[in-house]
Parts: sequence; structure tokens; C-alpha cells
Amino acid sequence: MRGLERLFSDLQARGYAEVKRMTGSKGTLFAVIRNFQVPAGRFEGRIIDLAIPAPPDYPDSFGSSIHVQANPQLLERGNVAKVRNIVESELGGEWCYWSKNFNGSRGTGERDTRRLLSQINEVFLNA
Repeated sequence: MRGLERLFSDLQARGYAEVKRMTGSKGTLFAVIRNFQVPAGRFEGRIIDLAIPAPPDYPDSFGSSIHVQANPQLLERGNVAKVRNIVESELGGEWCYWSKNFNGSRGTGERDTRRLLSQINEVFLNA
């Protein structure tokens, strides 16, 4: 199993009960975790919707972003060089695209959803 179905299944297996599928305006497939609780950092405890892009060959490759829907938004859109780039999302005006290059392997060959979620949590920790 690969792509969106793999990511969707992995998220449910990790205990995320409210996961849904979405397709962005550019055709990107997403697994959306509804009511995701930010685990750390200055937004710890905030409840958001978190969309994770699912490339067709997932888990061999990861999308290069997360998409956040929160009210109010966690961070304003804009680019801070070498810190963050947050722009409008293909999921609509209420979503923000947070640019980030995720790495599925740190010398172990491990590429899986646990690793991806760990890196997403680091984004929130350092936001």
C-alpha cells in the first residue's frame, strides 16, 4: 500500500480517529487530521486541523509542507528568511501552507509515518 491510502491507514493506526481525505486545487492529495492538538512549543495545546500531503509513492517520499487551519491562525502568512515561509494553501483561504522539507531517513533507511509526525512536531516546537 502506498500514497494517500498508506498515510491515511498509518495515521489511523497511530490513534488519530478523525482523519479525512482531501484534494487540493492543484490535485494534491492530503490526509487531514481533524482536531489535532499541537504537542509542544508556544502553541502547545491549541487544536487545529492539520493537512499532510501524500505523494503517490509515500512513504518513499514525503511532501514538503504541512497545511494548517486554525482560528485564529497560529502564524501570519509571510516569509522570514531561513526561519519560515507561510503562504496561502491550495486547500483554500482558511488554510496556511507551511513550507518544510521533511527527511524520511537519517542514515537508518527508515521512512515511515512515525518519523514524519516526529518532524512535524519539531516544526511546532520551533515555530
